[in-house]
Amino acid sequence: MTVIAMTHEIGTHGRQIASELAVRLGIDFADDQFLERRIADRLMHGKGRVGTWGQQARNVDDWTLARRATDEIMELSAYGNVLIRGWGAASLLRGKAHVIRVRVCAPASFRLRVLAERYPAQDDAALRWLIKHSDACLASNLEPVLGPDWQSDDLYHLKIDAQEMPVSSSVDVLERWIEARTRIMVEPQSGMHPY
Repeated sequence: MTVIAMTHEIGTHGRQIASELAVRLGIDFADDQFLERRIADRLMHGKGRVGTWGQQARNVDDWTLARRATDEIMELSAYGNVLIRGWGAASLLRGKAHVIRVRVCAPASFRLRVLAERYPAQDDAALRWLIKHSDACLASNLEPVLGPDWQSDDLYHLKIDAQEMPVSSSVDVLERWIEARTRIMVEPQSGMHPY
């Protein structure tokens, strides 16, 4: 059973790395859109409503949304064979031995270049604000669970520096490491009975 919880900073190609890794491993990819659809479906069907996620989101308070997201992440991790990107999954699932926690990061200068390519109409000041705002949101989600040292390498099984490795190399490294770790977790120790 493969469960990967990935955290990434904006401007690190984390979304692309996550989606390509999920395809390579043949597992489900639970990103923000996937989780939003699941939450909306449960909210709408649970109360006999129909509509879109946007219509439902306006009617949901932050606490309810966070609780629903937590429930979805815990359920997905129990089923297995899924890569959960974002939503604080790495912190929520850190006590689960079967969950592989990955962090994708990069220096600010690299992230600024990536965002400048993605949003060419924006000036440097706007892009720096976007990085600062996104990092503050990420910290506010992770610090309550992981503490102020949430960026520590000790909290993750793997850390990918997007500046050091292009997307394809990052996916290669993650795929090999995860397959090796998964094999070790399911194979019995040599000389021991498997029962």
